[in-house]
Amino acid sequence: MAGLALEKNRLELQPDGTTVARGTGEVEVLDVGMVLPAIGFAAKRIDGVPYDEKARIIANEDGRVVDPASRAVAANEYVVGWARTGPQGLIGSHKPASAHVVEHMIADGAGLDARALPERDAILSLLRGRGVQIVSFDDWKRLEDVEVARGTRRGAPRDKITDVGAMLALLARH
Repeated sequence: MAGLALEKNRLELQPDGTTVARGTGEVEVLDVGMVLPAIGFAAKRIDGVPYDEKARIIANEDGRVVDPASRAVAANEYVVGWARTGPQGLIGSHKPASAHVVEHMIADGAGLDARALPERDAILSLLRGRGVQIVSFDDWKRLEDVEVARGTRRGAPRDKITDVGAMLALLARH
């Protein structure tokens, strides 16, 4: 008999703020003739950033970037989100997990002298000089309004624009 067994999961909050699904033992079998898996995620490699080949994430220990072979911590390098954990947890579960990594940053930075940052306008000028299109908070709000309107048309909270080029093109038109 061909089929697909689905197990109901229970979400469990982890100490670092992430959420993990655990099977409940409640199983339903669907009578299907073919299954095409279409899920998954792999962090993209970034030159010079340690990468965990097996997990396909930025190599890390609890958010601190590490050398994948020796597991030695890379000073002042951190990772959050799916690049840290792989595709697990809900969208909102990464906020407390990111706050947990910030706690590491604060603890690791104890005793370090604060660096003076350039003025905001100097940073914006530098980026514009390099041809970077700046996206302001107001621009983000405009994108959000478009996504919510698109979602409303199909009965959803929003219809996310996932292509960065499309987002930037939309901003350029408005």
